[in-house]
Formats: sequence, structure tokens, C-alpha cells
Amino acid sequence: MSTIWKIANGFKVPFSRLTRLPENEVGVVDKKNIISIKSDDGLYECTPFFPFDARQSFEMFTVALGPGHKALGEPHPKGTVEYLIVFDGEVLVEHGEEIHRVKRDQAIKFTGDIPHSYYNDGKETARYVNMVYYAQNND
Repeated sequence: MSTIWKIANGFKVPFSRLTRLPENEVGVVDKKNIISIKSDDGLYECTPFFPFDARQSFEMFTVALGPGHKALGEPHPKGTVEYLIVFDGEVLVEHGEEIHRVKRDQAIKFTGDIPHSYYNDGKETARYVNMVYYAQNND
């Protein structure tokens, strides 16, 4: 997974651009029609329900993070902000030097342009939605 993030960041493109499928302006999105990205050990699954859309500057995906699994997040372009909402379990979000425990029915917002990670130290699979907003750079 970290390799895919590195490739996306190296090309300065959003993560889901690498798994993008054609999409309609309006419609129901079914997980069975999306290519999910899974870790070799099966403890991490990322499903890009809404791949990057340049008109909106964001991407949104669901994540299932198994017990004891840590997912590393590479720094995104400057000004990127991540929003995470936990629906099942708990996730430790490490952001720079800070660590935040985000429990079921809680959310966190943080800048995504520094190293960050997500860790499940619980006994059940954590499920959350992650939205990544990419700031428009007008440099």
C-alpha cells in the first residue's frame, strides 16, 4: 500500500487516480463494481468509492483495518487536509508527533502534508471513511 501512495505522490496525483474508473455525474455506487486495494496479509482494504475529481479536489474511500495492522500515509502535496470518520472499532491516527485515538462515531481532521499513519490496536476490524481534500495550488 505504501508503494502505491509513494507512486501517487511521486507523480503528484491523488491515490485514487491510479485506480480510477469512469463515473457518472449521478448514480448509486456499488462496491462490487469498484477495484479495492488489499494488503497481502488481508488486514487492509481500501475502496475508492469516489476517486479523485479535479473539479472538486477530493477523493473519498472506505477502509477496513484489521487488528494489529498499521497503514502508513505518505505526505500529500502541501495544503492537503484529511477527514476521517470511524464507524466500527478504533483507529490510532499518528500525525507528525501527535497520536489521536478515534473511536466509533468520532471523526478527526488533520493536515495530510506530513507523515501520518493509521493503526488498529484493538481486537476487531476498524472501518472508517477517509476523505482527502487537495488544496488548489495557485503558485
